[in-house]
Amino acid sequence: VDILRDGRLLSSRFYSAGNQVLETASLPYGSYPVTLLIRDTAGGERQESRFYVKNSRMPPPGETFFRLDAGWRMDTEDSALPRPEGGPLLHGGVSRRLQDGFVLGADALLNTGQSLFSPHMMLFSPGAEWHASAAVGTDGALGVSSSSFLQWGDAQLSSLWRQTWAPASTRAMDFLAGDSLSSSTRLSYHFTQFQVAAFYNTVQAGDAAPSYSQGAQLLWPLWRRGFAGADLDVSLSQSETETLALAT
Repeated sequence: VDILRDGRLLSSRFYSAGNQVLETASLPYGSYPVTLLIRDTAGGERQESRFYVKNSRMPPPGETFFRLDAGWRMDTEDSALPRPEGGPLLHGGVSRRLQDGFVLGADALLNTGQSLFSPHMMLFSPGAEWHASAAVGTDGALGVSSSSFLQWGDAQLSSLWRQTWAPASTRAMDFLAGDSLSSSTRLSYHFTQFQVAAFYNTVQAGDAAPSYSQGAQLLWPLWRRGFAGADLDVSLSQSETETLALAT
Protein backbone atom coordinates (compact mmCIF):
# COMPACT_ATOMS: atom_id res chain seq x y z
CA VAL A 1 0.00 0.00 0.00
CA ASP A 2 1.40 3.36 -1.07
CA ILE A 3 0.22 6.58 0.61
CA LEU A 4 0.54 9.64 -1.63
CA ARG A 5 -0.08 13.33 -1.08
CA ASP A 6 -0.35 15.52 -4.18
CA GLY A 7 1.35 12.73 -6.14
CA ARG A 8 4.32 12.48 -3.75
CA LEU A 9 5.02 9.23 -1.92
CA LEU A 10 4.71 9.54 1.87
CA SER A 11 4.76 5.87 2.86
CA SER A 12 4.98 2.41 1.28
CA ARG A 13 4.43 -0.82 3.25
CA PHE A 14 3.39 -4.45 2.81
CA TYR A 15 0.27 -5.65 4.62
CA SER A 16 -1.52 -9.00 4.91
CA ALA A 17 -4.71 -9.50 2.91
CA GLY A 18 -7.94 -8.21 4.44
CA ASN A 19 -8.81 -5.13 6.46
CA GLN A 20 -5.67 -3.70 8.07
CA VAL A 21 -4.75 -0.64 10.13
CA LEU A 22 -2.22 1.43 8.17
CA GLU A 23 1.00 2.59 9.82
CA THR A 24 1.02 6.43 9.70
CA ALA A 25 3.79 7.33 12.20
CA SER A 26 6.01 8.72 9.41
CA LEU A 27 3.29 10.93 7.88
CA PRO A 28 3.65 14.69 8.54
CA TYR A 29 1.36 16.56 10.92
CA GLY A 30 -1.61 18.48 9.51
CA SER A 31 -4.90 17.83 7.74
CA TYR A 32 -4.80 16.99 4.04
CA PRO A 33 -6.21 14.57 1.43
CA VAL A 34 -4.21 11.43 0.63
CA THR A 35 -4.45 8.77 -2.06
CA LEU A 36 -4.08 5.08 -1.20
CA LEU A 37 -2.58 3.03 -4.02
CA ILE A 38 -3.37 -0.61 -3.23
CA ARG A 39 -1.74 -3.51 -5.10
CA ASP A 40 -2.49 -7.18 -4.49
CA THR A 41 -0.38 -10.30 -5.15
CA ALA A 42 -2.39 -11.11 -8.29
CA GLY A 43 -1.30 -7.86 -9.93
CA GLY A 44 -4.55 -5.99 -9.31
CA GLU A 45 -4.41 -2.30 -8.45
CA ARG A 46 -6.94 0.23 -7.15
CA GLN A 47 -6.97 3.73 -5.66
CA GLU A 48 -8.90 5.19 -2.72
CA SER A 49 -9.05 8.81 -1.54
CA ARG A 50 -9.11 9.71 2.16
CA PHE A 51 -8.95 12.89 4.25
CA TYR A 52 -6.12 12.41 6.77
CA VAL A 53 -5.66 14.30 10.04
CA LYS A 54 -2.62 14.03 12.34
CA ASN A 55 -2.91 16.22 15.42
CA SER A 56 -2.35 15.27 19.07
CA ARG A 57 -5.27 17.52 20.10
CA MET A 58 -7.75 16.08 17.60
CA PRO A 59 -9.69 12.91 18.51
CA PRO A 60 -11.03 10.55 15.86
CA PRO A 61 -14.62 11.34 14.71
CA GLY A 62 -17.15 10.82 17.51
CA GLU A 63 -14.50 10.05 20.15
CA THR A 64 -13.28 11.92 23.24
CA PHE A 65 -9.70 12.50 24.38
CA PHE A 66 -8.81 12.89 28.07
CA ARG A 67 -5.46 14.18 29.32
CA LEU A 68 -3.87 14.46 32.74
CA ASP A 69 -0.35 15.76 33.50
CA ALA A 70 1.38 16.42 36.80
CA GLY A 71 4.75 17.98 37.55
CA TRP A 72 6.78 20.59 39.36
CA ARG A 73 8.06 23.86 37.99
CA MET A 74 11.86 24.03 38.10
CA ASP A 75 13.97 27.20 38.02
CA THR A 76 17.22 26.84 36.04
CA GLU A 77 18.33 30.49 35.99
CA ASP A 78 21.54 31.36 37.86
CA SER A 79 21.87 27.80 39.06
CA ALA A 80 24.04 24.88 38.02
CA LEU A 81 21.23 22.46 38.92
CA PRO A 82 17.45 23.00 38.60
CA ARG A 83 15.71 23.93 41.85
CA PRO A 84 11.99 23.75 42.66
CA GLU A 85 10.15 27.06 42.43
CA GLY A 86 6.49 27.88 41.97
CA GLY A 87 5.07 24.69 43.47
CA PRO A 88 3.43 21.64 41.87
CA LEU A 89 1.51 21.78 38.58
CA LEU A 90 -1.54 19.77 37.56
CA HIS A 91 -3.08 19.93 34.09
CA GLY A 92 -6.22 18.19 32.89
CA GLY A 93 -8.05 18.42 29.60
CA VAL A 94 -10.86 16.96 27.52
CA SER A 95 -11.69 17.34 23.83
CA ARG A 96 -14.33 15.80 21.58
CA ARG A 97 -14.63 15.76 17.81
CA LEU A 98 -18.30 16.58 17.20
CA GLN A 99 -18.13 16.62 13.39
CA ASP A 100 -15.52 15.82 10.75
CA GLY A 101 -14.06 19.33 10.94
CA PHE A 102 -15.12 20.56 14.39
CA VAL A 103 -13.56 19.93 17.82
CA LEU A 104 -14.58 21.38 21.20
CA GLY A 105 -12.63 21.04 24.43
CA ALA A 106 -11.53 22.55 27.72
CA ASP A 107 -8.39 22.54 29.89
CA ALA A 108 -7.71 23.30 33.54
CA LEU A 109 -4.29 24.22 34.98
CA LEU A 110 -3.79 24.16 38.76
CA ASN A 111 -0.94 25.50 40.88
CA THR A 112 -0.59 26.42 44.53
CA GLY A 113 -2.78 29.47 45.10
CA GLN A 114 -4.14 29.84 41.57
CA SER A 115 -5.91 28.01 38.75
CA LEU A 116 -6.78 28.63 35.11
CA PHE A 117 -9.71 27.40 33.00
CA SER A 118 -9.52 27.48 29.20
CA PRO A 119 -12.24 26.43 26.72
CA HIS A 120 -11.12 25.99 23.12
CA MET A 121 -12.39 25.09 19.68
CA MET A 122 -10.85 23.97 16.39
CA LEU A 123 -12.13 24.04 12.82
CA PHE A 124 -10.27 22.28 10.03
CA SER A 125 -10.62 21.30 6.40
CA PRO A 126 -8.17 20.11 3.73
CA GLY A 127 -5.31 22.63 3.74
CA ALA A 128 -6.71 24.89 6.48
CA GLU A 129 -6.99 24.94 10.28
CA TRP A 130 -8.23 27.52 12.79
CA HIS A 131 -7.88 27.37 16.58
CA ALA A 132 -9.48 29.74 19.10
CA SER A 133 -9.32 29.70 22.89
CA ALA A 134 -10.04 31.82 25.94
CA ALA A 135 -8.62 31.70 29.48
CA VAL A 136 -9.99 32.76 32.86
CA GLY A 137 -7.87 32.70 36.01
CA THR A 138 -8.92 32.69 39.66
CA ASP A 139 -6.80 35.84 40.18
CA GLY A 140 -8.89 37.79 37.63
CA ALA A 141 -6.58 37.18 34.67
CA LEU A 142 -8.12 36.90 31.20
CA GLY A 143 -6.71 35.84 27.85
CA VAL A 144 -7.76 35.12 24.27
CA SER A 145 -5.82 33.60 21.39
CA SER A 146 -6.30 32.64 17.77
CA SER A 147 -4.07 30.67 15.42
CA SER A 148 -4.45 29.59 11.80
CA PHE A 149 -2.70 27.43 9.23
CA LEU A 150 -3.12 27.49 5.45
CA GLN A 151 -1.46 25.42 2.75
CA TRP A 152 -1.39 25.88 -1.02
CA GLY A 153 0.62 23.14 -2.69
CA ASP A 154 4.16 23.43 -1.29
CA ALA A 155 3.54 26.79 0.44
CA GLN A 156 2.43 27.08 4.08
CA LEU A 157 1.28 30.13 6.05
CA SER A 158 0.82 30.06 9.82
CA SER A 159 -0.14 32.86 12.22
CA LEU A 160 -0.74 33.33 15.94
CA TRP A 161 -2.36 36.20 17.87
CA ARG A 162 -2.66 36.38 21.66
CA GLN A 163 -3.76 39.02 24.17
CA THR A 164 -3.85 38.87 27.98
CA TRP A 165 -5.17 41.11 30.72
CA ALA A 166 -3.78 40.19 34.13
CA PRO A 167 -3.06 41.97 37.43
CA ALA A 168 0.52 42.53 38.51
CA SER A 169 1.83 39.89 40.91
CA THR A 170 4.97 39.00 42.87
CA ARG A 171 4.34 35.24 42.89
CA ALA A 172 7.12 32.95 41.69
CA MET A 173 4.93 31.85 38.78
CA ASP A 174 1.84 33.22 37.04
CA PHE A 175 -0.12 31.50 34.29
CA LEU A 176 -0.98 34.90 32.77
CA ALA A 177 1.36 37.63 34.06
CA GLY A 178 0.46 41.23 33.20
CA ASP A 179 -1.10 42.80 30.13
CA SER A 180 0.46 41.72 26.85
CA LEU A 181 -0.20 41.55 23.12
CA SER A 182 1.76 39.28 20.79
CA SER A 183 1.55 38.03 17.23
CA SER A 184 3.64 35.95 14.85
CA THR A 185 3.49 35.05 11.16
CA ARG A 186 5.53 32.47 9.25
CA LEU A 187 5.54 31.72 5.52
CA SER A 188 7.44 28.68 4.22
CA TYR A 189 7.92 26.89 0.92
CA HIS A 190 9.05 23.29 0.39
CA PHE A 191 11.30 22.69 -2.59
CA THR A 192 12.30 19.20 -3.67
CA GLN A 193 15.40 19.04 -1.47
CA PHE A 194 15.05 21.88 1.05
CA GLN A 195 12.69 24.34 2.75
CA VAL A 196 12.88 28.15 3.01
CA ALA A 197 10.87 30.33 5.37
CA ALA A 198 10.34 33.96 6.42
CA PHE A 199 8.91 35.08 9.75
CA TYR A 200 7.85 38.18 11.70
CA ASN A 201 7.09 38.36 15.44
CA THR A 202 6.01 41.24 17.66
CA VAL A 203 5.39 41.50 21.43
CA GLN A 204 4.11 44.35 23.58
CA ALA A 205 4.00 44.12 27.38
CA GLY A 206 1.85 46.65 29.21
CA ASP A 207 2.57 50.25 28.16
CA ALA A 208 6.08 49.47 26.95
CA ALA A 209 7.06 50.00 23.33
CA PRO A 210 6.52 46.88 21.20
CA SER A 211 9.51 44.71 20.31
CA TYR A 212 9.88 42.76 17.08
CA SER A 213 11.98 40.17 15.32
CA GLN A 214 12.05 39.21 11.65
CA GLY A 215 14.15 36.98 9.50
CA ALA A 216 14.58 34.04 7.15
CA GLN A 217 15.51 30.38 7.52
CA LEU A 218 16.89 27.58 5.33
CA LEU A 219 16.41 23.94 6.37
CA TRP A 220 18.22 21.33 4.25
CA PRO A 221 18.12 17.59 5.10
CA LEU A 222 21.63 16.44 4.24
CA TRP A 223 21.47 12.75 5.06
CA ARG A 224 18.87 10.16 6.08
CA ARG A 225 19.26 6.47 6.95
CA GLY A 226 16.58 4.75 9.01
CA PHE A 227 16.00 6.70 12.22
CA ALA A 228 19.29 8.61 11.85
CA GLY A 229 19.93 11.77 9.87
CA ALA A 230 21.66 15.13 9.62
CA ASP A 231 20.13 18.53 8.78
CA LEU A 232 21.57 21.93 7.95
CA ASP A 233 19.66 24.80 9.58
CA VAL A 234 20.70 28.36 8.62
CA SER A 235 18.83 31.39 9.95
CA LEU A 236 19.22 35.17 9.83
CA SER A 237 17.15 37.30 12.22
CA GLN A 238 16.91 40.97 13.11
CA SER A 239 15.34 42.75 16.08
CA GLU A 240 15.27 46.35 17.27
CA THR A 241 18.57 45.77 19.11
CA GLU A 242 20.61 43.23 17.13
CA THR A 243 21.13 41.13 14.01
CA LEU A 244 21.92 37.46 14.46
CA ALA A 245 23.06 34.73 12.04
CA LEU A 246 23.13 31.06 13.05
CA ALA A 247 24.09 27.83 11.28
CA THR A 248 23.64 24.42 12.92
